[in-house]
Amino acid sequence: SGTGSNSNAQQAVSVMNDLNKEYPCNGGAFFWVALHDTNGAWSRTVGNTVSQTRGCSSGGNPNPPSTPMPTPMPTPMPTPLPTPMPTPMPTPMPTPQPANEPDATP
Repeated sequence: SGTGSNSNAQQAVSVMNDLNKEYPCNGGAFFWVALHDTNGAWSRTVGNTVSQTRGCSSGGNPNPPSTPMPTPMPTPMPTPLPTPMPTPMPTPMPTPQPANEPDATP
């Protein structure tokens, strides 16, 4: 265009980084012709930079987010063996008294 107003993604990121140093809550970036944003390459690259200050005017954090630390996997604890139930002792049954008379069978 001859005006020096057009930039590729890397140039736009550089401009946004410089702008963020002076005005962290600056309102973002805008591209004119979506047709020329082949496969979203410009908007994805610049969007990653612009998103670092997203929400700053509504009380959000104007500083770039820190990279989250990975959560360590918990160390598995051994499973204790089940405690065996004691085997109950048999309960003695009273012995019936012998009959005084023999069984009368014909």
